[in-house]
Amino acid sequence: IESHRKEFESRVATTLAKHGSAGRLPLLDWPLVRCPLAKEFFAFIQERGQTNGDSNRFGLGECLVQSLHPHVLTHALKSLDNICDVSAGSGAQRCVQLRPETGL
Repeated sequence: IESHRKEFESRVATTLAKHGSAGRLPLLDWPLVRCPLAKEFFAFIQERGQTNGDSNRFGLGECLVQSLHPHVLTHALKSLDNICDVSAGSGAQRCVQLRPETGL
């Protein structure tokens, strides 16, 4: 993610703005098949893995979005602390919210 951080930030911000309410989106529990952030993260990893030559190593092309575990997504989103906040908790209490200063 670090080598494509700006792109990942942009994609997360766009997903939050598009699918969230006031830039806020709940993080669903596993399976994440209906979570827009999980779908975007998965698409990003598949695309960037292929450009970095890592796709075959991890077999991402054969994985399904519902195989993504919530803690992996949460960890990736917490690395974007300059654009969004990830609340603690579980289930519907856990959410991601754009920081107001992002201007999106």
